[in-house]
Amino acid sequence: MRAHGPVWLPRGPANRWLPLASGRQIAAQVRSHSHGLWRWLVLAVVAMTISALTSLALPVATGMVVDQVRTHGPLSGLIAPGVMVVTAVIIGAVASGAGQALTPSYFAAVLARLREDMLARALDLDQQLIEQAGSADLVARVGDDVATVRDSVNAGLPRMVNTSILLVVAASGLAAMSPLFLLPLAAGAVVFTASVRWFLKRAPAIYRNERQASARQSQDILSTLHGLDAVRAFGLAGLRTGIVARSSWQAVRWELRGRFLSNALVVRLVIGEAVVIIGQLLVSYPLVTGGHVSVGQASAAGLLLLSLMGPLRFLLMFIDDLQAAYASLQRIVGVLGVDAHHAPQGDDSFAAPTDGAGAGQPGAGSPAGARSGVGPSDTGPVESRPVGVGPMDTGAMEAGPIEAARIEAGRIEAGPMETGRIEIRHLGFAYRPDQPVLSDINLTIAPGEHVAVIGESGAGKSTLAKLIAGTLSSSSGEVAVGARPGIRGPAVVLVSQDIHTFSGSLADDVTMGAPASTVDDQLAALARDALDRVGADWATDLSMVVGRLGTALSPAQAQQVALARVLVADPAIVILDEATAEAGSAGARMLDRAADEAIAGRTALVIAHRLSQAAYADRIVVMARDRIAEVGTPDELLVRDGEFTRLWKAWQAQR
Repeated sequence: MRAHGPVWLPRGPANRWLPLASGRQIAAQVRSHSHGLWRWLVLAVVAMTISALTSLALPVATGMVVDQVRTHGPLSGLIAPGVMVVTAVIIGAVASGAGQALTPSYFAAVLARLREDMLARALDLDQQLIEQAGSADLVARVGDDVATVRDSVNAGLPRMVNTSILLVVAASGLAAMSPLFLLPLAAGAVVFTASVRWFLKRAPAIYRNERQASARQSQDILSTLHGLDAVRAFGLAGLRTGIVARSSWQAVRWELRGRFLSNALVVRLVIGEAVVIIGQLLVSYPLVTGGHVSVGQASAAGLLLLSLMGPLRFLLMFIDDLQAAYASLQRIVGVLGVDAHHAPQGDDSFAAPTDGAGAGQPGAGSPAGARSGVGPSDTGPVESRPVGVGPMDTGAMEAGPIEAARIEAGRIEAGPMETGRIEIRHLGFAYRPDQPVLSDINLTIAPGEHVAVIGESGAGKSTLAKLIAGTLSSSSGEVAVGARPGIRGPAVVLVSQDIHTFSGSLADDVTMGAPASTVDDQLAALARDALDRVGADWATDLSMVVGRLGTALSPAQAQQVALARVLVADPAIVILDEATAEAGSAGARMLDRAADEAIAGRTALVIAHRLSQAAYADRIVVMARDRIAEVGTPDELLVRDGEFTRLWKAWQAQR
């Protein structure tokens, strides 16, 4: 094996939440994502201004008709008001339609850019951060929160912009007839302002907690569904039902509080409308009797104020939707504010802080591994930037030389390292300080060696696999792996039993870990060769669409695809975390042969769910109570009469 610089896997603190963005951060992101789109907003404002001006025609024309009737003027005097109304309706309809179309075009384009960047950042986040914050929280931000903002943009923002412009134009028209007509509007504005301020003091926290309660409810439901077999096996249905019921009630509780708050706002707005209408009558009487305005002008002013009440009520009620949209924007932009490699400190509070991304801690990031060994790494040499940079579905990093680096607690110099070698020194991991999952793990795996890890459930086997793969960050100690020199591909690929099949052609799904420079013809050949080697005789058509939008693969077929991805990615180290557990007895032998093909000629760490797999390993690592209990060859462990012997006898008795 050729020696090369080791890849040091990062260590960092636990996290509890994904951050929320501040108003300043949201404004900055919207500005930066509005580049090249401002003209659409300007055109929308111009169109809606024209539409608002034409809306003055009907009240003014009505006032002209009233004065014409009172003075018994000729019938021809009605022609001008009629022409005014018809012209205004035509122009106003065109302008309003243009404004209604242009406004969402601007905001939807900005939202689309935000969503793209958020998704890109989400794929680059440390998997440990995602797991501890709850994957449902991130899913809700990408899905529900984007939908909430999108609905507000499409349904409310055009009318909000239109109403704002209409309010300015109507106030100008009232002032032109008599400045005193502004008094009722001013009195109503006092009531409206007080109502909105009362609402805004209470709404942000309610809507923020409503979104978080909804995300927590989704997380509890997903956790229950994912662990359904364990729930049934251990009789935990009542416990899990209670947990879901409590989180569901919390979500309902916060939603009801939002509805009560919204209804209370409606009552206050109706009071404000009554103040405006009554005030207009009180002002009009002395103006008309004093000869300052005509009856027609007073009528026009009244109609204009009445026409404002509906849009004004919508504008103020839209604050309700705007608060929900703002809370969602905080969550969307909050993802953009996460340093993918220096995650924020966690806490156990229900509501996340609102001042944007939390302070980072060195070493918190790590490359999140592909759940089924997919995707190339985009990392450069370790000496050029922090370890842990890479997209979510990498599962590995490219190696690079490290000068004067040390394993923190292991006191081992970082010299040249053989390709495929794994060095673990004093490794520890805990989600909470008082609940260690792994403690003081020391292990060296030679290049090309096949090591099986066994132990009872909860012993820390999968956690160890994820730490070596880089999908988790250690709490103490260090891990170093030797990658192939000069290859921009994954050093470590982790294959678990939870395989995700991406929607697309079978060839694309298998070759997503191939180098970016690979041409289409080569990709097809790589896919065919890899599928043949893992025994996927069902894969006769590489163009077959698989995944959610195509043919659903069986668990065994999905595992074959995952193992074929390993062959295409060609890593130095492969970790199989119960990668053949879903096959059942019928497909177990077939998947075992496929797994043997995938790890042939590579360093392999196999988390064994059947002791028969461990029997063929070069060495066996037995884990118990967060530590390594025994290490040795199968024959050595059997004669020791230790933990492995106990597990072996128990397994033999169940056969």
